[in-house]
Amino acid sequence: VTGYQPRQLRGVEIFCGLRNAPTNAAPWPPTLLSLDCKKLQRRPLPAAAAVPSNSTMADPPDDPERAGKLSVISQAVKFVIENGLKPAQAILLANASSSSVEIRDYDLSRALAPCIERDAADWHKAEIALREQAEKDGLEASAIAALTTDVHGHSVPKSFIATHPHWATQLSAITHFQRKVAAAVENLRLLAREAQPANSDAEESEESPLKPIKTRKTSRQQNADWQNENARGERYSKRYKKAYKEATTLLHQKKEGDASDPRTKMTQEQIVDALNKKYRLDGGGGKENSREKKMLALSTLRRAIKDGNFGVSPKKKGRSVRVSRNWMELVAVHINVTQVSTVGEADIATIKATIRASVMGTEHDGSFNLQNAWREIRRLNAETLVPSGHIGAEDIRWSWCTLDNIKQHQDHYIAALFKYGFATNEPSTMPDGTVIPYTFLPDMRVRSNHMDESHHPLDNSHDEGGTRATTYVDNSLNRSGSRTTRSGPHVTGCYSVNLSGQVNPPMFIYTSKAKDPQVNASWVETLGKTRGKWGHACHVLLPSMVAARKEGSMDGPLFRQFILTQTERMYPEGTVSLEITRCPRTGRLISGPVMWTVDFGPGRVEANAVLTPDWDKWAIEMREKGILIMILLPNSTAVTALMDYLFGPFKAACRENSQILYAKRIQEHSEKVNLIKDKMRRGEEVTKEEKRMTRSAVRMKQEDVGEIVFGELQEDGQPHPESPFMVDFTPEKIMHGAEELGYYPWHPQRLWTHPKIRHEIGQEEETPIVRRMRWLQQRYEELKYIVEGEGFNTSPFNSTLPTTSGRAEREESIEGQAQALAKTAKTSTAGAIWLSTFGDVLNGDAVLRAREIQRKEWQDKEDARKERQRNAEEELEEAATEVYHKFKEKGEKGLNNPDLKALIKFIVAIEARDDGKERPSKYTNKAQMLQRLSECDKPWHTYFEAPKDDGESGSESSEEEGSEEDSQRDSESESESESEESEYED
Repeated sequence: VTGYQPRQLRGVEIFCGLRNAPTNAAPWPPTLLSLDCKKLQRRPLPAAAAVPSNSTMADPPDDPERAGKLSVISQAVKFVIENGLKPAQAILLANASSSSVEIRDYDLSRALAPCIERDAADWHKAEIALREQAEKDGLEASAIAALTTDVHGHSVPKSFIATHPHWATQLSAITHFQRKVAAAVENLRLLAREAQPANSDAEESEESPLKPIKTRKTSRQQNADWQNENARGERYSKRYKKAYKEATTLLHQKKEGDASDPRTKMTQEQIVDALNKKYRLDGGGGKENSREKKMLALSTLRRAIKDGNFGVSPKKKGRSVRVSRNWMELVAVHINVTQVSTVGEADIATIKATIRASVMGTEHDGSFNLQNAWREIRRLNAETLVPSGHIGAEDIRWSWCTLDNIKQHQDHYIAALFKYGFATNEPSTMPDGTVIPYTFLPDMRVRSNHMDESHHPLDNSHDEGGTRATTYVDNSLNRSGSRTTRSGPHVTGCYSVNLSGQVNPPMFIYTSKAKDPQVNASWVETLGKTRGKWGHACHVLLPSMVAARKEGSMDGPLFRQFILTQTERMYPEGTVSLEITRCPRTGRLISGPVMWTVDFGPGRVEANAVLTPDWDKWAIEMREKGILIMILLPNSTAVTALMDYLFGPFKAACRENSQILYAKRIQEHSEKVNLIKDKMRRGEEVTKEEKRMTRSAVRMKQEDVGEIVFGELQEDGQPHPESPFMVDFTPEKIMHGAEELGYYPWHPQRLWTHPKIRHEIGQEEETPIVRRMRWLQQRYEELKYIVEGEGFNTSPFNSTLPTTSGRAEREESIEGQAQALAKTAKTSTAGAIWLSTFGDVLNGDAVLRAREIQRKEWQDKEDARKERQRNAEEELEEAATEVYHKFKEKGEKGLNNPDLKALIKFIVAIEARDDGKERPSKYTNKAQMLQRLSECDKPWHTYFEAPKDDGESGSESSEEEGSEEDSQRDSESESESESEESEYED
């Protein structure tokens, strides 16, 4: 139950009253609490204890060495009982007083065991005295029981301890070990109770059965025990091998008469005992008291010398193992390889399936228990197979967060700082003495801002796991489930800080379902103001910004407006420019650029460079003003985003505040519901809204976000000092995050050890993880070859270690980078921008030039498409005109199916171009085509006009009609046709 070794169970048996203990003894005698100085509670023994006459020291043996050891043990017992020393202190003092004999804590425990039996009765008497004293103090029976027999952790008020100091010693004796032993005793008592016949008493028989108290080990505790066991066994094995080699060598020299070593003059028994003591194989008190598995035996050494095995390691005894050690090591190495491979970490089900697949259909199938083999694999490789929780990792984040990419991101960031004057290449010394290869100018750090959004949910639909999802029910009742408000609105908070440790005024984006979203005045009332200096001459108070969107989240126009407005508020007019201007006399910064470092979230870059030239105009305007947009390494916000580093504790504090506010809302709601129910009981009229309130769940409102983030505002509008905004965005936390992520001061090696950064074979930096991966790869291949020769199936062991593809090659010139980015046709994606550009910002020359190239290429493709379309229409018109002439000569009956198809293709194209609607062609057979021609917007022959030369207009109709009126009418018809043809050509 307690995880103790068998040598310690003797004391546990007395502890539980199962061995030579009086029947009226208390379940925990205090003496045992001081035996094992490593695991049990260390406290002095009662002064009334004394060395019993029936102890192991009563009759000293004839052996002088043994007598000396018992003398040292007696001295240690005296230190413990009479002087009240701790066992560890008593052992040190006793060993110091002896020059030849050394005892250990187990010797002292064994010697004190008889003291426990006699002390148990004394402890029981003391408990009775304490109960009597408690009754005099006027305590109730339950309080007395909690004080004297508290093994389940009953809480005792501190005020009681302060007024009754004589109980403090009693309460301090209650340890976790006592509770575990008491749980074991309670389980034994329950088992004995279940074994007894049923009681005839009705009240006793109806009592509910008690459940045993479980104190089993977790997988991590078992793994720690295995690691300790393996470490002890390895250390012992090394000592035993050294002692074996030395002993066989000495005995062989003694047998051969070689007196070069003076120890050969000793007897064989003395040599063995001396080496057992030298290499600590005897445990300090003979083999029966040794913690080791075995000692040197003279008979074993004699057989080895007889066989000629001297000066070498001993042969292993026992039968050969049924399960191949190589196969078990291969399974362990395979698990380690999959941990860093491209397929991801293997879970228990996958591991067991792999183990089964490796033996299925082989000679080893069914020869051993796979479950036991898996347990043995875990025991032998406890150091490398440590139980851990599941960690989810998206493929795209896994592929980007490599050490080489992180180093390139750092180089990219430093190059941009140099380019725009935020830093110089002069080395600087940090307060801790660290020298960094550049100087980040102090007055420019206040202009380096990091910004990101955070979601503030106002519902409880996300509490689906963990402790917050726990609820408590009565299994005898039906369950109605937890009420959720999944459709409730949400608010997005846009927070930002700068590298001087200041937090900037936030912006909150509220949800509005109106056609034209508007800001509600109630949203602003609970929002706090932020105090800071930024670019001003003195500290100022700036209010939070508010926006409204239908989805309550960031978009392109809002992001552009936020960057411009926030910059103008924090840095007055005339202090922001692309070029740095300083006072020639004092060197004080007059104006300079402002940098915003953001992730590639919504609205950063418009998706289509051709259809959205407004973003390019805004980007150029911002750069000309001196406002620069820097992007992070794509899909690496967990490693490189400063705001995500700060959001962890901030969101936890906001969640706690929301729970407090939610409790207030529940109280307010219950008061309103009680008033409504009072009206209903009095028979008064109740509205439908009031009836609905009695059945509805309590919901949070959007205006509650201000109180959640800022708490109760102060008189000047600043947040409460204990609010999440003030506690989690302090200068100390901001600068600590900047240092941890390598922004300031620059400590790249610190970021390389981040657990979410992936290492690859072949990367630039040869880290310990890479060296370990190389060894795994080599050992993996060796074991697969060996295990395949032993008859196992090695095809399931097919994991591969990740290898780097090297640094991304970038063009040095701006034009080269722009051409490379435009070639990808992805000028709005984070990956393409980061891989193509270097040392520049998002609204820098390279990105804007690439979007210009992309627009020109699109325009050229569009012009070519229109030219092809115009040529196709001309071909259709020419073919249809020929058909029209044929119709004029032979009539409708003279047209065949190809002629009708050419007409319909032309007419369908004309109609689609006029109104933009697609129409079915319907030219499968002649009847359908004639039907389609009859469905045209106007008679189909009116789309055509026979080609005529100048001066011959209307001559044909004049000859046929022979009248001046007909000639004039034909001239008008020709003019109209020419007008229609001119419009068509246009």
